Amino acid sequence: MKNRQSMFMFGMRCVRCDHEIIAPHETELLDEKVIRHLWHCPSCKARFESFPRFPKDAKMVKEVMKSVDIFPLLNGT
Repeated sequence: MKNRQSMFMFGMRCVRCDHEIIAPHETELLDEKVIRHLWHCPSCKARFESFPRFPKDAKMVKEVMKSVDIFPLLNGT
């Protein structure tokens, strides 16, 4: 089904059988700008990796997390 359009804006197609994989099996942050996704295809059992890169102007996760209140106070207390 190589001509079928994906319904998803994320994920990956298997490099062996073209099966659509919605999410990586595992993700690793290798450094501040490089991540590695490890993929496992449930259809043909292929395993492969991808290395998406952040845009040059992307903020570092540490900087973004400083401005995010993960556990806001309830009822102003």
